Amino acid sequence: MTARPRVSVIVTAYNLAAYLPAALDSALAQESPGGPIQIIVVDDGSTDSTLEVLAAYAGRVEVIRQENGGLVKAVDTGLGAVRGEYIALLDADDEWPLDRLRRHAEILDTNPQVGLVHGDMEVIDAAGDTLHPSFFAWKQDEPTDGRVLARLVKDNFVSGGASTFRASLLPAVWPIPSEAAYPDWWIACNIAAVAEIRHDPASANRYRFHGGNMGLGADRPKLLAIERRELPFRRWTMHNLIGDETISLADLGQLVARWRAALAHGGMSTGLSVRTLLEVDRAAAAAELARAESLPPGRERCLALVRALAHDPFDGATLTDVEVAIMEATSQQQRWPERTPPLSLLEARRELTLGFLDELMERPELLRAYAQATSASGDGTLVILTPPGADLAPLVALVESDPVLSDPRCDLQALTEPGSTPGRRLLAGRACAVLSPGAASDPYDALPAHACVTGVAAAAPAVLAA
Repeated sequence: MTARPRVSVIVTAYNLAAYLPAALDSALAQESPGGPIQIIVVDDGSTDSTLEVLAAYAGRVEVIRQENGGLVKAVDTGLGAVRGEYIALLDADDEWPLDRLRRHAEILDTNPQVGLVHGDMEVIDAAGDTLHPSFFAWKQDEPTDGRVLARLVKDNFVSGGASTFRASLLPAVWPIPSEAAYPDWWIACNIAAVAEIRHDPASANRYRFHGGNMGLGADRPKLLAIERRELPFRRWTMHNLIGDETISLADLGQLVARWRAALAHGGMSTGLSVRTLLEVDRAAAAAELARAESLPPGRERCLALVRALAHDPFDGATLTDVEVAIMEATSQQQRWPERTPPLSLLEARRELTLGFLDELMERPELLRAYAQATSASGDGTLVILTPPGADLAPLVALVESDPVLSDPRCDLQALTEPGSTPGRRLLAGRACAVLSPGAASDPYDALPAHACVTGVAAAAPAVLAA
């Protein structure tokens, strides 16, 4: 049996044949990260001599050739072919320090709460000579460690070529949709919603500046155009990431301010009204506004209003409502949810099943059937998803009163359902079933019902049909 790669390296190439050998040689010469390295080259429809260059590396790299679809599509294709424990990205015009993968693997090995590690970059010219020894010092930027989603949704500071992340988190990351502005920003944001991010101060990439870079060295008109292209992704983050428990009231206010600035910059790039930049979904905005009106002042009301603003970013009244809601919640000194350990640290046995608190309290026979079916084998974990701030006392009382449920071999865990899309996707990707006889909501709808559900239905069909 072929050993699983320790690291899978995705090299994206499009008409960069002049630099590709240096990139591949630097990946092939890496110090051992503790096991084999898989190198996948995604040729994104190159029309130069890229194929001839790759022919010289036959047997040492895997090549996927596709029609030109852009960087996001190329990385997405590469992610579908990885087999390694860790994943790293390398642009065809960059090259790596020889100890880069080893250092990152060691950090991930010893820090299970870290989902992604990234380093500094040395900026080089077309000939490979150093222009700036430290990208972060040159840009006067300071990376942040830990639960950094709030900062990342405003602006990216993680470079794909300088980062390595866990393949176990792929359900939160892959596939990458069309809304993603850049693969590294997408990956960093989605991983930050389920794990910590760590910065290694050493250089992890030799980032080549040759005049054809996407953003490096861009003048003001190009930078404004870049902000315009980022708008769909920024809107996506407002729908899918702001519910994460690590994003505070102050963070929400800063996110809205950054959103307004991006809209303004996008308008400046076209010379047209900002209303031409994005389509408005007034029906969805109205639904979120109605939901906000039904909620008391606090976190959930603020989130609903921000989502309404994302659906209709040109509604000045909603913008004011957002500002008022944040001020009200702040003045009341309402507690934000306590930070729990990253979802990536969820400990589970071999088979993970998801259940839903309200449903299981209404139908405790499902809970008992699960316990009877799995306690003997000891290889199952039931994660009971709860709404934010749910009262768990009835669940605790139920478990304590039933010897089957309180059996130590029955692994039951209550978990506040993640407020972010990547958090829910990670749970769905790790689970093998749901403890529910009905249709689960997205993204759990693809999971089958646990086998014990059929037995409960057969024993008490009238109860389940109620």
